[in-house]
Amino acid sequence: LASSITNESIHSGPVRPETARGAEEALMILVHTMQGEPLYINPSMIETIRVTPDTVLFLSTNKRIPVKDSPEQIVDRIVAYRQRIIENRRDARIMEMLDEGENNE
Repeated sequence: LASSITNESIHSGPVRPETARGAEEALMILVHTMQGEPLYINPSMIETIRVTPDTVLFLSTNKRIPVKDSPEQIVDRIVAYRQRIIENRRDARIMEMLDEGENNE
């Protein structure tokens, strides 16, 4: 069951603090296990968030992960994650256009 899921079963590598700018933050959102431990999850894997009364994430892999975070907090993190992706793509396109402009001169 979900209580047996560990950080290692979700992602490999060390868990970084919420303020870290590592690969976990770039590719995942931070949630907290029922024990309060940080856990990074790929938000694209989340199919459903239910309150039963605990918040439970249902992943596309059929795993269920109970978390301390509220559904609102998780949704806010998913929105921020997607905004970062859009901003990063926009910034990459701007840099490409600037590079092309310099190469054409």
